[in-house]
Amino acid sequence: MQAEILAHVIRGETVESIHRGHIYVVDGEGNTVASVGDPSTLTYFRSAAKPFQALPVITSGAADAFGFTEEEIAMSIASHSGEKMHTTHVATMLKRIGMTESDLHCGAHAPFYAAEAERMLREGETPTQLHNNCSGKHAGFLVHCKQQRLDLDSYLEPDHPLQRDIRRVVANAGNLQITDRVNIVLRMLQAARAAGV
Repeated sequence: MQAEILAHVIRGETVESIHRGHIYVVDGEGNTVASVGDPSTLTYFRSAAKPFQALPVITSGAADAFGFTEEEIAMSIASHSGEKMHTTHVATMLKRIGMTESDLHCGAHAPFYAAEAERMLREGETPTQLHNNCSGKHAGFLVHCKQQRLDLDSYLEPDHPLQRDIRRVVANAGNLQITDRVNIVLRMLQAARAAGV
């Protein structure tokens, strides 16, 4: 089934863009409340996964053990635009566990915040892993691994204990069984994330 039109973006009287998608809403008992398009469509979770990925950092006590502020917890849960306040928070999180941006496996890209990207370009400053919109999540991963005494270098590997914890959190939230299909999809997502996609 083709994705349904969910929204038109209109500029003046002209339709500038059309956004399609699939929506499936269930209640607490799993009964369908509403749907549009094909509810069986498989898609990437992308950054919507970050709050679920951060739960082990919080529930393990790692965030408390290393004195995370509310802002730092927010950094581990959300994407950011690479502004100075964001990179400073991430650097502080890493410093508390004796690590640096070079320990992050998220790759580097220019800040999404245009003013900061332009400033860096003007001044010849090269973006680092701290500017990656996922660096807060990755810092949270390392904090969790440090507190749990898990290997710090392989934290993105599908069989790493952190990734298994994340799979359990996602499965529990979605009332899913961790099947071979779920594991395959999660490995695809992890590979895409590792490649900076």
